Amino acid sequence: MESGEIREERLRELFWSLVEIYSPSGKEEAALAYLEEFLSEQGCPYGVQPVDEDRYNLLLGDPEAAVVLVGHVDTVDAWDLEDYGPRDLGGGWIGGLGTADMKGGCAAILEAYLCLRAQGQGRKVGVALVVGEEEDGDGAAAFLGEFRPGRAVVGEPTDLALCTGHYGYLEVEISAEGRRAHASVPERGRNAAERLLTGLTALMGASEFSGAGADAPVLNIRHLETANPGFAVPARAVAWADIHVPPGVDLGRVRAAVLRALAGTDGLRVDFETEDPGYSLPADDPLVGVFRRVGGEAVGVFRSHSDANRFHRCGVPTFVLGPGSLEFAHAEEERVRWGQVVEAARFYRDLCRGVLESCA
Repeated sequence: MESGEIREERLRELFWSLVEIYSPSGKEEAALAYLEEFLSEQGCPYGVQPVDEDRYNLLLGDPEAAVVLVGHVDTVDAWDLEDYGPRDLGGGWIGGLGTADMKGGCAAILEAYLCLRAQGQGRKVGVALVVGEEEDGDGAAAFLGEFRPGRAVVGEPTDLALCTGHYGYLEVEISAEGRRAHASVPERGRNAAERLLTGLTALMGASEFSGAGADAPVLNIRHLETANPGFAVPARAVAWADIHVPPGVDLGRVRAAVLRALAGTDGLRVDFETEDPGYSLPADDPLVGVFRRVGGEAVGVFRSHSDANRFHRCGVPTFVLGPGSLEFAHAEEERVRWGQVVEAARFYRDLCRGVLESCA
């Protein structure tokens, strides 16, 4: 039987290979096929949970164990299809699409599980590598449609701080209707883009979204488009906004603030496409104590939206812990410190061991 120690060379090869594979949401098949081959080479059994016709989650160990490690194998779309793969940036940094969000976390989770399995604990913990997190979370939804673990640890980038709190999330669609006219006589039409921009300016200037306090929601105007008018006044325009809401702040109050800010602009339609409340777990949860005993120091709040929201909404106490930083996730300069990937594998292994000991 192996010693159960982290094998850095194996971990690095797994991580590097995952980043080499382009796997945006909805197109994760190549990454899944590689992971199946890797697990087979390691002699590690796994299960396949269908999500749709071509996509599936990979499950290891017991999906309803006292603790399940959760990672997502998908990424956002590449900013440059010619240059998204892994590269050594020097100084201990590795760059590339998905390095921080969250192929570093996925690789660390698998290495930790292989170490636990080597010591005969593989059936006492669980791993769920899911698809679709960057879009609609259909992989996590499929998992939770069948299983309820005791606790979950999601490997999103937290700089190795254990997050016991999680922001909530509102996705808002704001649209405007107008009337088409020739571009040289815009006064004969009604410009939907102008009306939309007026509303967005009011929203960005609202006091609820312009503060920097700990309880201030975080507003991001993510995407704007018009119906292609040709050489004409656009008759329709639409924007999507993300609002990340600190735990403890009521989503209803934030919805009301959005509607209030946009009320002064005639003809806007507002739809709240996604609503996920934030949460805070008790600071004295046993897993926090285990984290401190195995060398963890920082406990914080995860500022983004993730599968953890869905897990917690389904009644699973869910922590977030992983290598990398949100500062670099989804950015052209995405990167992670290799040392954090190795340390994350140790944390996952030791957290699972500690939870198993506390349950004994």
